Amino acid sequence: MTDAQKNTPEPERITSLAEYAQLVSDKASAEDRVWFRGTSAADAYPLTPSLYRRPSDGTPTFYADLEGSLVDTFRHRSPPFMTGPLPAATPEGDLETLFIMQHYGLPTRLLDWTENPFVALYFALVKWRRSLPLSDAGVWTLNPKRLNQVSLMGMSKDSDIILSPNHSNLRAYRPGHIEREKPVAMYGVHNSKRIVAQRGVFVLFGSAPDPMDAQEAVGPDGVLDKIIIDKDSAAAIFSALFRMGFTDSVVFPDLDGLAREVSYQHGY
Repeated sequence: MTDAQKNTPEPERITSLAEYAQLVSDKASAEDRVWFRGTSAADAYPLTPSLYRRPSDGTPTFYADLEGSLVDTFRHRSPPFMTGPLPAATPEGDLETLFIMQHYGLPTRLLDWTENPFVALYFALVKWRRSLPLSDAGVWTLNPKRLNQVSLMGMSKDSDIILSPNHSNLRAYRPGHIEREKPVAMYGVHNSKRIVAQRGVFVLFGSAPDPMDAQEAVGPDGVLDKIIIDKDSAAAIFSALFRMGFTDSVVFPDLDGLAREVSYQHGY
């Protein structure tokens, strides 16, 4: 843990949707760009992508070998289930394959974020409702340009922008050829209606498996910050969010989302 993390002030705590709206509005006006990620338990889940949630066996190449095996197996076995060919085994194609794997729930180095603060709040609270709501929920905030300025320092160009999926800097993050340690902010491949509806964006991790909140400074002046949703107010905030139109079928524009929405409307 860095000295900056040790001295981090207490996160802002909100008890109403109006307070949340004002807080994210203030943050957005103070920074060039802000991304958001909801969590159902504010202090329970570190910012770690699914590939790195499995404990390592201690060997230096454990995660690289694991990722390579996952990609190879997916490439080998998925064609009968695909409506079109898989991306070619090129630097851009390898990254696009990671996005397909992420969409279908395979472990990857991608961590989902959103540009919409109310989508992040929805994810925090809908998961909070489905678990035992005994703890505060939370929304992480990220300055993606500041992250890239740190993570891509020394790269030949464009170390201060949010990267598109085909940007040359991402060649240093392709499976099997990870040359950078720190995570990088990037736009995703829009391969589903859900990514579009959820204003989905991503952080692609490098070779370091540590959570983002252990790698980066956390607090008002850091790359990351956090908003706490008070557990005693969370149910009322979710109801207010639902009335404002952030419903399941909006965030999940398919029959699964509609089913969740109808269930909630009928008291489930």
